[in-house]
Amino acid sequence: MPGEAAVEQAEKAVATLGAFGRWLEGVSPLGALAAVIGLVGAILAALVGSLFMMLNSQLDARFELLDAKNEARFELLDAKNEARFETLDAKNEARFEAVDERLDAMDERLDAMDERLDAMDERFDAMDERLDAVEGRLDAVDERLLSIEEHLRDGGGSGGQPE
Repeated sequence: MPGEAAVEQAEKAVATLGAFGRWLEGVSPLGALAAVIGLVGAILAALVGSLFMMLNSQLDARFELLDAKNEARFELLDAKNEARFETLDAKNEARFEAVDERLDAMDERLDAMDERLDAMDERFDAMDERLDAVEGRLDAVDERLLSIEEHLRDGGGSGGQPE
């Protein structure tokens, strides 16, 4: 799923940040700051792009289910109207029973679609929670980067570790 790929990509980016920080120790403070800002920008751009792709696919899936559900409802209404006209004629009672069975089958299909839509909503909620967790991690990384930038600005760029 596109959302899971985005979460994995963000988790990998956060995991490599430690190695990147060690590499930055040998670089000038301004170069290190530029590299960090570039890395954060790339991470955020990838995350935003992945989020948009995931949300777009979620919306597409929801619209497809809603279209199928509405189409089935229209078919059900057409079948009900047809059944009403057929029942006016007592000779067509056998046909009415067949139509009634079709209506029951369609009603069961609609119920199954409702259940699938509810299951998708639950999965989307779980993905939203995972994305919130990743966003929290990115906020922590952003705070850490701001701390490094502040440390560098305060003259800590002489090779010392930020606090």
